[in-house]
Amino acid sequence: MKYNDTRGGDQKDLKDILIGGTSPTGGLYVPETIPQFSPEKIAQLKNLSYTDFAFEVLYPFMEGSIKPDDLKNILRASYGPQFESNPVAPLVHIDGQDDNRYFLELFHGPTLAFKDYALQFVGRLFSHFLKESGEKILILVATSGDTGGAAIEAFRGMDNIDIVVMHPHNGISEMQRKQMAGVIAPNVFNIALEGAFDDCQNIMKAAFKDEALNAKRKIVAVNSVNWARLMTQLVYHAWSSLHASENGERVNIVIPSGNYGNMHSAWVAKQMGFPVGELVVATNQNDALVRFFETGEIKLVKAKPSHAPSMDINIPSNFERFLHVLYVGQYGAQQGPALLKEHMEAVGKTGVLKVPQEIWQAARQHMQATRCSDAEILEHMREYHALNGNRMDPHTAAGYHALVALDLAGPTVVNATAHVGKFAEADLKATGSVGELPPRLKALQKAEERYTVLPNNYDAVRDFVGAVIEGQPQAHARLAQAATP
Repeated sequence: MKYNDTRGGDQKDLKDILIGGTSPTGGLYVPETIPQFSPEKIAQLKNLSYTDFAFEVLYPFMEGSIKPDDLKNILRASYGPQFESNPVAPLVHIDGQDDNRYFLELFHGPTLAFKDYALQFVGRLFSHFLKESGEKILILVATSGDTGGAAIEAFRGMDNIDIVVMHPHNGISEMQRKQMAGVIAPNVFNIALEGAFDDCQNIMKAAFKDEALNAKRKIVAVNSVNWARLMTQLVYHAWSSLHASENGERVNIVIPSGNYGNMHSAWVAKQMGFPVGELVVATNQNDALVRFFETGEIKLVKAKPSHAPSMDINIPSNFERFLHVLYVGQYGAQQGPALLKEHMEAVGKTGVLKVPQEIWQAARQHMQATRCSDAEILEHMREYHALNGNRMDPHTAAGYHALVALDLAGPTVVNATAHVGKFAEADLKATGSVGELPPRLKALQKAEERYTVLPNNYDAVRDFVGAVIEGQPQAHARLAQAATP
């Protein structure tokens, strides 16, 4: 399998796009073709374990880059005892009855969020490739909350990888911060940036393009801009569609989304032939994706803090992958990426992503989107708890809102993206109480935290990263000082 640059750059193989850095054009990588599974093949997969199922789904994307037995071993280690459920990604009836509406519980991994399902695998895949090459890299992460903790958990203690994570200072939940800053390991560094997630992401992208910094050591992304994340996430969408479809009917999938990566994974699963029906993007009050489907454009505005902080994003980076599909379909394999590159580069000058009318109309044929206010998030959390005593996190509540607001026919799966215990503040505000914390979160309550507050300034972050790369003892001691929230 080869991978294409959404903006028309050079084609590459899997290893190059995983640990080779980002595209020089500023684009993202997508598979040259999407593997196709026949109905007969899909039916054969239903009785497999999650790990064996993942192998069958992922290997076509990785063929030629990894030996089958190596991939199987990595998957077994990735979905081992660190996932506290069987199956790994359980479907649970939303009403507690035998109906056809489900939560896909994606919070049974080590950091209790859906990012674990990709990053536990990606961490081991990186290690596999780096052992072959003998390289040492630096992973730079911009996080709106959950990716940072999951990435640190995946890469902590690795000799050939340092990891630097940026989160918006005072812009995530206390427990999300503790899951990052509470990990004291020699290769882990945390930055609290005095800005929003979009600022973190812009600085991260600037670092990837900084030739002088990358000359010191290769800087790599594990955010969802890295194809490995999306590739791995499509497994649970394929899995849930197959297991929620009792009589071969198509299954609607509702996904709380800010950066669009998880939704694109579901879209790929549908294109592969799995029984996926309607796709619904569920946003919070930061509704860039809703505005696109309503108007055909996204005006870049500052993200507003919300009760669902992991979705406080107004620049959905992964949306470019979906647009690439539409542009190629409309204008061809040569003109499409060139035109997309022109339109994406114009965003930096105008602050507006605007696509041609025919692209907008084509996009609306694939999916729809809903927005959920902060007040509605709390009300759904309150109602759900009053109904059955169960709790859901604020991001899942945005997905539940879409389920309530839309008249979707047939079985429907709502992604439950994180454990409510990570958002105790919202839980208390919504229900008047806080649920019992899982042992993994209880252990963090009194953990020492280490992170460094930096200004919203590229030079400050560049100097921080440079000190980590150079391994200066004094700099490491300074950068790792315990900080007061």
